[in-house]
Amino acid sequence: IDKESGRVIASRNPNKKMPMASTTKIMTAIVALEKSKDFHNIISVPEYCAYIEGSSLYLKPNQKVELIDLLYGLMLRSGNDAALTIADYIGGKNSDAFIEQMNQLAFELGALNTNFVNPHGLHHTNHFTTAYDLAIITKYALNNETFKKIVSSKTWAPNSLNYTLYNKNKVVLNYEYGTGVKIGYTTKSGRCISASAEKDG
Repeated sequence: IDKESGRVIASRNPNKKMPMASTTKIMTAIVALEKSKDFHNIISVPEYCAYIEGSSLYLKPNQKVELIDLLYGLMLRSGNDAALTIADYIGGKNSDAFIEQMNQLAFELGALNTNFVNPHGLHHTNHFTTAYDLAIITKYALNNETFKKIVSSKTWAPNSLNYTLYNKNKVVLNYEYGTGVKIGYTTKSGRCISASAEKDG
């Protein structure tokens, strides 16, 4: 789709409901960015958010991390522990409340064939989207300057973590016009991507 107008340029099975793996984190990030007032707030990692399966920042229980570092870790490194920690924090110690906000925003955007049951994208039969819905969610997210900056970054040096984060998205790394956005993989979903690029406006 064209990011400015939303015009569909090409599509294939655009309304087929499918699992979306870590492309889920596009919605996690944009909800967090819109709901938080200070991206430099220090968050203590709840115990249940650490040691989650899949891609991880290897956060430890009670570790202190800045929200902005969690957001970069969410989108560049695809940390499932970062996703849960963000959901717990923005949801007021209630990740279910955050997931409700994800679904509410999807509804408001017209992504009517989408349902979120978690903030990270690990497989669940009731967690799905469509190519069209993911495109309009991504289009909306890219209007947020902080989101745009995060997903187009090749690396990030966090203040509150002692290692550099590297973007795993080859669209950003290897394509000169690439500007994002998010890759994902589970055995059930296969390889997923929501990609963006811009050339000469």
